[in-house]
Amino acid sequence: MAHRGRYDRGVGHTRPDLSCSDRRELAVGLSNLYEHAGAPTLDTLVARAGGS
Repeated sequence: MAHRGRYDRGVGHTRPDLSCSDRRELAVGLSNLYEHAGAPTLDTLVARAGGS
């Protein structure tokens, strides 16, 4: 993350044990998960999801 720079949207923080009540909270949660996973490439995400 330090080398490539953090996803810069001021995404804030969400707790993984809470549900999302709107699109903004969902976007924040997904952004945080993406960063926590090491910002994988699209090809890696597709492979992890079982293919396109």
